[in-house]
Amino acid sequence: MKLTVPNPGSLNRSVGILFLVVVCAAVPGLAPAQTAAPTVDTNLVIIPTRSPDAVQADIDNAQKAKSDADVRRSVAQSLKDASDAKVDVAEKEIEVIDKKRDLAKKEKRDADVAAFEIQKTAARQAKDLLERQRDLRQAELDVVKAEVDFASAAKAAYDLELQLMKKRLELAKSAGSGNPEMPLAALQQAMRELEGRTLKAQKEMADKQTTTSERQESVIERRLKLFETQSKLSSGK
Repeated sequence: MKLTVPNPGSLNRSVGILFLVVVCAAVPGLAPAQTAAPTVDTNLVIIPTRSPDAVQADIDNAQKAKSDADVRRSVAQSLKDASDAKVDVAEKEIEVIDKKRDLAKKEKRDADVAAFEIQKTAARQAKDLLERQRDLRQAELDVVKAEVDFASAAKAAYDLELQLMKKRLELAKSAGSGNPEMPLAALQQAMRELEGRTLKAQKEMADKQTTTSERQESVIERRLKLFETQSKLSSGK
């Protein structure tokens, strides 16, 4: 029995046709009419197809989320700066108490020395509380910064996804016309490159989301530590 080996040109055309059939099948309303069930695996379309309007809505939401996060970042930075200033003041107060206590020791004023020791203990407890508050403000600032980065990454990913969805519509229509403006191989390459860029952007967005979640956990930890410090002061321990 003699086997017929397809020539390379025929094989390339077949691959290109398969690619366009997959694209058409993935775009709602553009799948070619068939009398039998399709034999092409639509899972070859790696990024699920969505309507451009749905993707645009995500772009708008990401842009608004970034604007809101920018405002919160400004507020969080102000709170952090204020906490830093309070800690600095508390440290200077302890330094003043130390100098007064040292002078009292030099002058053999034992009662004053004891009083200054009590003042220093109270000042150190107040400073510890302020430091916990400062740590919390820093954690809150880190979260907002992460939210800004996530929103920016999300918008970038959605922008690319929108380009991909529009390109699929364009290619599907072009294939349906029977007279594509670009060779099938060029159309396929353009789609693959855009899909690859979109996937990388989606990975970046997922990474930023993970970072945001991790920093949110840090905020909870800082709040717990601040609560514990407040509880100790309230109980006099």
